[in-house]
Amino acid sequence: MREIVTRSRLDAPPEAVWARVAGFDGINDEFQPWMKMTPPRDVKARGLEGLTVGERICRSWIVLFGVIPFATTTSRWCASSVAFVPRFGQPAALVAPIVRRTFRHRHARLRRRFGGRSLPTG
Repeated sequence: MREIVTRSRLDAPPEAVWARVAGFDGINDEFQPWMKMTPPRDVKARGLEGLTVGERICRSWIVLFGVIPFATTTSRWCASSVAFVPRFGQPAALVAPIVRRTFRHRHARLRRRFGGRSLPTG
């Protein structure tokens, strides 16, 4: 399992950012057109309200271009940190750059929406 961390400081109140990113529709909008995360039905139905930061929410498929499954995530909501396991036996070293670029893309979309700047990941 590999972990990718991407950080940004956004120029918006945390409540406004959270309202946008705390649902799979918002998440998928940020990742378009490169990928989509699929939530289990029960998670999508109840939403992400009441979750505890750092606790596992669900297992989610990540599909490339919205149709090709290429990874499974264990989603944890703490900054933008994602742990992933590549599908079909691909080496994590091949998948990690795609996941990293995807999360950089997500943060760029968040910064465009809310203003802000990129932060170091270390």
